[in-house]
Amino acid sequence: MYQPGAIVMCCGADSLSGDRLGCFNLSLQGHSNCIEFLSKYNVPLLVLGGGGYTMRNVARCWCYETGRLLGIDLPNAYVVVWGCGCGWVYANGVMWIVLCIVVTV
Repeated sequence: MYQPGAIVMCCGADSLSGDRLGCFNLSLQGHSNCIEFLSKYNVPLLVLGGGGYTMRNVARCWCYETGRLLGIDLPNAYVVVWGCGCGWVYANGVMWIVLCIVVTV
């Protein structure tokens, strides 16, 4: 059986419902379930942000998934989005800042 040394995931937010160009209609929970599924294999993950054409969705998605990867109890967490795709997750007295760099060509 193949055993990779690491997994690189590009987690584009364009698959979320409400994205201007995507059409997959996933919820934040459904999107993050993919990461959680792969994390159960105990293989190092490099999780990258990817597409997403509704900036508010992109920031919410990446903040939410950062929280899930860090084991933060999200029902008690606050996800705040500001500016152009940046935000933070606050839970259990700790703030995690998630910065998104948006490049338009």
